[in-house]
Amino acid sequence: MKKAKKGAYAATITPIGADGEPDMERLIAYCWEMLDFGCDGVAPLGTTGEAAALPFVFRLRVPEALAQAGLPSDSVILGAGSPSVGDAMAIGRAALSAGYPNLLVLPPYYTKDPSEEGLYDYYSRIIEAIGDDRLNLYLYHIPQVTAVPISHTLVERLRNRFGRIVAGIKDSSGSFDSAKSYVGPEDFDVYPSTEAVLSDALKARCAGVISGSTNVSGALAHKVLRATGAEREALQAKLTDFRLTIQKFPLIPAVKQVHAWRKSDTSWLRMLPPLRSLSGEQVAALKREMERLEMIGASREAA
Repeated sequence: MKKAKKGAYAATITPIGADGEPDMERLIAYCWEMLDFGCDGVAPLGTTGEAAALPFVFRLRVPEALAQAGLPSDSVILGAGSPSVGDAMAIGRAALSAGYPNLLVLPPYYTKDPSEEGLYDYYSRIIEAIGDDRLNLYLYHIPQVTAVPISHTLVERLRNRFGRIVAGIKDSSGSFDSAKSYVGPEDFDVYPSTEAVLSDALKARCAGVISGSTNVSGALAHKVLRATGAEREALQAKLTDFRLTIQKFPLIPAVKQVHAWRKSDTSWLRMLPPLRSLSGEQVAALKREMERLEMIGASREAA
């Protein structure tokens, strides 16, 4: 088991079956597809994966399914956060048991305005309950959704107690300045949540990005990471244009819509309530933009 490699991660979407239940087999196949597509890694069971709406028993089974399919442990950062510390512990134990030590853990978002002491207790109890030195816990800062920010002092306290086990943070605040503010020790990996800043993130010593829209742009992000000089600048400009365009739409249904087009499979449009598909007007606008950006019709070989 290894710490997550650096690079561009797709915060993977979750396929939903005709019965309204998440489809494990297709999720695992999709994770492989994203790696083949050019992503350095996948982050299932996160915000883009509709994790807060997924059945707990499904989330608990995902690590073993990943292991049976042979996904490399250093290419997976698994969402494990929950308002219930017990649920987060259980998912974390299941992940480590299956060979996946890299966990992305939201704060307990149902309780608003918790004290820093309470958050410290939450993360400490998860780490102690898992009880495995191989654990790499990534904090998840998305205050516009959780209303529970991850403060720098909380990071420092957890690092002082648990060291490299507190392995990094995903900053989904939407502020690149916020993400950069967490950059510190070399073994603490910071991931902004948008590929629009991928090149600048690397310059700022961030580890890469974890993004929902990388489900669509993974092949292009792969090229950016491996290019240099003027070529990288040109590719990054295209990548930034893409991200700034797709984020004008509700992101989860937009990503699922693009994937449905690529696969010619409308079953990818299914989502868990309360999420809904794009309106007809939004679909038409998104299609025009994705055609302009040459994102429709991209294939795995594009990586």
